[in-house]
Order: sequence, then C-alpha cells, then structure tokens
Amino acid sequence: MSGVGADWLIHNDGVHAHQVGNLVLGHRVFEAIAQYCSGLTNYVFEQERNTEWTRMTTPKRAGAGDPFKTTW
Repeated sequence: MSGVGADWLIHNDGVHAHQVGNLVLGHRVFEAIAQYCSGLTNYVFEQERNTEWTRMTTPKRAGAGDPFKTTW
C-alpha cells in the first residue's frame, strides 16, 4: 500500500483482509444497505407493524407518556 488506507486490516499475504478486516468490510456493507436501501427497510418495517408485540407495546408506551412519537 502507498501509505493510504488501512493496511493493518490486511492479511500477511498482502492481498486479502484478515478476520478484523472482514468484520470491518461487513459492517460497511451493512451500513450502506441500511442507509441506501429504504425499500428493504420499509418492507421489514411493514412486516413488524402488525405483530403481536407491536399491538401490545405501542398502546402501553402511549399510555405511559412515552416521548416516542411515530413519524410514519
């Protein structure tokens, strides 16, 4: 490497990422999916909207004066 980047994430073979490097890469991929794939996020959100857990907890939170305000 030319001094730019994170060579401390590269395996001793000089080509591949090692275990920590792979974790960092995986987290960056997840971050990009979560940030830019709202369709996927909205699908999961819709699936969870009408679950038993949501039907049970949302009224309890509202009744307890929870400051959470729905924005959808």
